[in-house]
Amino acid sequence: WEGTVNLSLLILNDGELKEANISQSSGYKILDEAAVDAVIRQAPFPSFPSQVELHELNIEVPIAYRKGD
Repeated sequence: WEGTVNLSLLILNDGELKEANISQSSGYKILDEAAVDAVIRQAPFPSFPSQVELHELNIEVPIAYRKGD
């Protein structure tokens, strides 16, 4: 399988992953689920630096799966 999954992540200022949603599917459920699982396993993320006054950060992350040669 090959494809790109776009994830929408909501990360709180303490590094907690509040939400991980698929904003655009790869077309393959197995790739979509693997992308979400990979992000969840990486959480929690580092806390925001003290000079950053955000309480949360919403980001879009593409995860691409490509076959090797």
